[in-house]
Amino acid sequence: LIPAMLAVCTLDCTATLLHAADFTFHKTLTASGTVNLNVCNNSGLIHVAGVAGSSVQISADIHKNNWHSMASTDDMKNVAANPPIHQTSSGIHVGDTSTCGANVLHNIDIDYEISVPKNATLVVKSNSGTIHVNSITGFVHAGTGSGDVFVNGIGTNSWLATSSGNLDIQGAHGTLLAKIGAGNLNIHDSDVTDALLELGSGNITATNLKGG
Repeated sequence: LIPAMLAVCTLDCTATLLHAADFTFHKTLTASGTVNLNVCNNSGLIHVAGVAGSSVQISADIHKNNWHSMASTDDMKNVAANPPIHQTSSGIHVGDTSTCGANVLHNIDIDYEISVPKNATLVVKSNSGTIHVNSITGFVHAGTGSGDVFVNGIGTNSWLATSSGNLDIQGAHGTLLAKIGAGNLNIHDSDVTDALLELGSGNITATNLKGG
């Protein structure tokens, strides 16, 4: 895959205080060529949907991961004011060292709602949180340490994984790898030519599958 050059135009990037411990940001990017999106998150929900057009919409809700946590309001405010979104010649990256890396901020959840062109390729990883992916015709690589993964409509050469949680796979195409440490795997309404399903403990349910 030849990295596509992306022309990025920031149309809107705002930080909004909802209450004492809740902030949001929204950013709109425009891209030419295939979008290669990489999302990394320490904790929180990630939802990525493929849509028509060439824009990339990224919204986030930043909040304490529970009502009694010791999360810093200043830390949350700083993330909202400086969204961890970076563009390079090879793609768009969501997440940095403070939101999923060595210097991660503790006791904070970031819930992402992202839309990308349908032909995008997607790499999503989270330490803790549920991942939803819909209507992506490129490959999808999605994994979480703790949480469920739901996909509906993904391209070939995809792999999905959770160490502790469930996988629900619908509308998969081509080659697929799915791995669970502990949980249930449900694959249905898919056309797969080659699939490897690995399960440590739990159940596998397969219905209405096509392919060789």
